[in-house]
Amino acid sequence: MKRFIVLSMFFVVLCSFIGSFSVMASEAIIFDFSIEPNYEIVATDPEQGDNWNIYWDDGLSFLGKYNLTRVSFSYDKNEKACVFTAHTQTGVMDPYIVAAQPGTNTGADMPEKYHVDTSKYKYIKVMYKANSDTASTSAFHWISTNVPAYDDGNAYLYSITANNEWQEITLDMNGVLAWEYAGVITQLRIGTYRSGTISDKDTMAYKYIGFFKTREEADAYSRLDTRTPVPQPTENTGKEKDAKGNDLYILFIILAVIVVVMVGVFFVRSKRDKES
Repeated sequence: MKRFIVLSMFFVVLCSFIGSFSVMASEAIIFDFSIEPNYEIVATDPEQGDNWNIYWDDGLSFLGKYNLTRVSFSYDKNEKACVFTAHTQTGVMDPYIVAAQPGTNTGADMPEKYHVDTSKYKYIKVMYKANSDTASTSAFHWISTNVPAYDDGNAYLYSITANNEWQEITLDMNGVLAWEYAGVITQLRIGTYRSGTISDKDTMAYKYIGFFKTREEADAYSRLDTRTPVPQPTENTGKEKDAKGNDLYILFIILAVIVVVMVGVFFVRSKRDKES
């Protein structure tokens, strides 16, 4: 009987630690392009076109320029996705968006919750829909604790499927020297297409770009199954998950305390029985 109670107590305490670990383990960084951002034209020129900014309530923001970054923005309410359209008539075919200060024409660090420690986050997952007859690659550039400016020596190019269908791709950054050298990424540049063969008005749509610590976490995160509508995240989603995790952890602690009390009562009674 004693052995059973001790084993029961050990099991409950172990579960409490497992529960607390599971609460802390989910630390994915998600750039959620399924949520419609605010949109603002921050500069305009009759010949060069508009410079624009998209930003969300949590402070995440990206800047695009019709001439310099060669891209314009729209939001697809039916698909619930941000859509970026390439403009190649400027003579350079490298459309991209960069992290910026919300509502401005100025590049800036992202909110701290979006900073990516490359020593910990080894997998990138992208859900995209590329509409192009010729494009084959996209890219990430970054500014980080070890990289003071965007440059091609500190970037990652990856292959895409441009068939106008939703795709999910997981990028394994283990062993990528530029990624391992980066340190903590504070600004991100997303190259929708990185190719000299794209056409004017090619589009790239994103639902999310996620950064994960393990392959298992990356594989478990998916919105690709269109047979069942995926619940759209809200501002309270993270808080609700944290609340549920904390409730579970508290339950485990309560059970552990109950078992400890039961064991104490059992031993006290056993001692009394022996003395009597």
